[in-house]
Amino acid sequence: MDDRNEVGAESVEAFVSLNSPFAYLGLIQAKKLTDHYQIPLSIKPMIPMNMRGGIISEHKQRYMLLDATRVAHKNNILLKEYAKPLTQGVINIYSLFSFTQLKGKSYEFMLAAFDAIYVTPIDLELDKNIKLICQKIDINYEDAIAYGKENDWQQWSEENHLALNDLGLWGVPCFRYKDVSCWGQDRLVQIEDAILAS
Repeated sequence: MDDRNEVGAESVEAFVSLNSPFAYLGLIQAKKLTDHYQIPLSIKPMIPMNMRGGIISEHKQRYMLLDATRVAHKNNILLKEYAKPLTQGVINIYSLFSFTQLKGKSYEFMLAAFDAIYVTPIDLELDKNIKLICQKIDINYEDAIAYGKENDWQQWSEENHLALNDLGLWGVPCFRYKDVSCWGQDRLVQIEDAILAS
């Protein structure tokens, strides 16, 4: 199955970034929601704030982890690590994302990446670890690399940012279903209400 077929009015779109623990939590909860209502989930990875010139203080990072851990415990989601903001690790994952999307495994791929950051941990800056993630979800690493060279991740990531800006939102995670959009995993109930209303 090609995940790209999931993009459209009937899918729930999840705007996420690897450097956000709340995006990790939101993606899992969005997947549970879409599975329950049998609606496609379209993942929209975003370039992290630190790679766009933004600065997040260590104090804020610690607070985010503390709050995210509380939310994770409440929702029975494992979260126990918080890596320093990624740069090359993000590039390594995003450069292969389109291929995993093509193969219908974008959720499994992103979840494995989030797991490497917030649960395991695994250094995503090392190619050998990216290859292990691909093997874990039955993705051919070499084919993914070749496909990524022909499909510029920076272009689709920028398009995701523009789409989010058009919604009047910023930051992650954000979600959209038809004409309803929201910021924050704690507001997914708004998406569920929209699904029920349709």
